[in-house]
Amino acid sequence: LSIDDFYLTRRERLALREDVHPMLAVRGVPGTHDIQRLQDAISTLSTGQDCAVPIFNKGDDDRALDERVVTPPQVLILEGWCWGAKACADADLQQPVNSLEAEEDSELLWRRYVNQALVSEEYQRCFANNLSVFLAVPNMEAVFRWRLQQESEIPTGRRIMSESEVRTFIMYYQRITERMLKENAGNIVIHLNKDHGISAVNT
Repeated sequence: LSIDDFYLTRRERLALREDVHPMLAVRGVPGTHDIQRLQDAISTLSTGQDCAVPIFNKGDDDRALDERVVTPPQVLILEGWCWGAKACADADLQQPVNSLEAEEDSELLWRRYVNQALVSEEYQRCFANNLSVFLAVPNMEAVFRWRLQQESEIPTGRRIMSESEVRTFIMYYQRITERMLKENAGNIVIHLNKDHGISAVNT
């Protein structure tokens, strides 16, 4: 299962934008997932039952109308950015890590909302697993280049982000990414080089 398929719908995120903070309209960070549904899916599959799971269409930035049925596997692999992330102390949220946080979240509302989501029982239950593997990126500049490449591979007719839009987009992910890199957040840490190759493995 991919946590990406469990993003909140566009309508739900727009509601968060109005009720909590404008930055929550952008998918990806903790607090923008239907985490209870993900937990329910994990529980259902773990008891040997088939489970219908959502499909998120990133081109439309919304959940697809169709779902897919997953049959119980022998080994359940759960993947996605921020998987296994932990909350930090409020004091660690004070200093912005980039211009997006400095300019758009000067009152720390977004940072605190995301951090509080990680504290929640729902996220931590989902993140509890027998073995975790963390793919450690070399730096945020590599993430930018990889994401830009993904945009170039989007089928014709779909809207693609400009370089400046991609740069802004990855700023939403920077804080948690850098913290997970610092913590080596996994039982097995696979270090990637700038070309997506493996440079080292730590266990």
